[in-house]
Amino acid sequence: MKIALSLAAGVLPEFEPEVVAHAAAEARYPFAGFTIDPSSWSPARTRALAEQVKAAGIGVLDVEPVWIPAGAVLNDDHRMIIDVGAELGARNLLVVSREADPSRNAEALHQICERAEPAGMRAVLEFLMVSKVRSLSAALSIVEACAHP
Repeated sequence: MKIALSLAAGVLPEFEPEVVAHAAAEARYPFAGFTIDPSSWSPARTRALAEQVKAAGIGVLDVEPVWIPAGAVLNDDHRMIIDVGAELGARNLLVVSREADPSRNAEALHQICERAEPAGMRAVLEFLMVSKVRSLSAALSIVEACAHP
């Protein structure tokens, strides 16, 4: 099995994706992960970051975070993060949740998977103590109920 390391966005949370890409390239990481903030993003920024990543010879392991909100209704910001990940060639889309109801989480996760699938991205439901999905077993139940390959 070949293992590829990635400079995770969370390692440098105070830095913008462009700086994370530069740091990953300088440190010779084959991949990087990026936090996408919809309030400060644009199509031009996506294109510039894609060019930077390509020129640096690194891949994009993941983009984040798609927060499923309480009520589990997805919006344009969620779709934009997915679309940025698609344009960057990200392998994964990191998803976390503020929704307490597992069935609503599963439905929202299914919608996310449907949007990410054409780009070859996998939606990865993270379990974190700061989210409503706090254990591996809870995350697995939601992923199974999501019923998406």
